[in-house]
Amino acid sequence: LGVPPFALALPDAPSAPALLRARCRAWAATDECCRAGSRGPADVPFVARAVEAIAAHLPVDGGRVALLGFSDGGFLANAVACEAPGLARAVVNWAGSGPADASKCQPGREGGVHYLGVHGTRDVVVPFGGGHIHAYGMQPHPVPSAVKNARRWARLNGCWMEGEMSGFMVQTNITAFGQTKVWMEVRESSWVQGCRAGGSSQLWEVEAATHHTPFAREDMTARVLGFLLRHAGGGSPL
Repeated sequence: LGVPPFALALPDAPSAPALLRARCRAWAATDECCRAGSRGPADVPFVARAVEAIAAHLPVDGGRVALLGFSDGGFLANAVACEAPGLARAVVNWAGSGPADASKCQPGREGGVHYLGVHGTRDVVVPFGGGHIHAYGMQPHPVPSAVKNARRWARLNGCWMEGEMSGFMVQTNITAFGQTKVWMEVRESSWVQGCRAGGSSQLWEVEAATHHTPFAREDMTARVLGFLLRHAGGGSPL
């Protein structure tokens, strides 16, 4: 992909009793997701301890940390930015959400975080438009829409609330007519003006994508990785 060297950590979430039928593991990130009855302070501090341990054993800068989470991992990345401000310079919340109660995300004004939400408009597991999570036999929990969560981070970062709109196309690994790759439109909303130092908010709305749409690695992966590397401070981020 032509990027500078970096360390990549892929921790496993604990098993989740409510999700065992689906053979899933899940993080206890917020009251909404995803280990029913297991909500506690364990998982956000776990991420902090993992960063500390990795920085102690590898030649990386612990101040250049970026987090990427998918689904309940997205909830956890969002929770880390809320509850452990300063730990990560950039977070990507892919097909996840945040707490329904905005008062549970108050990172303070010490600094900002570069937030990116990536969400398919036809996601019904963690609904793009907000509502209730309906997955794997869990009790339904309300979550904010992808737009509301991105605007929340714009506000928390002190950005002007008039976002900038643009767009691009991404390739998926879905085929049509036996060979043609399907392309999807991404509507990009950016709140980058007037933000506190180190802060911004973006939302990539992937038209017609579901919770599990497979994207082409060389396309979407490169874009998301570029966001993380760019906002983690360059050099060799963790």
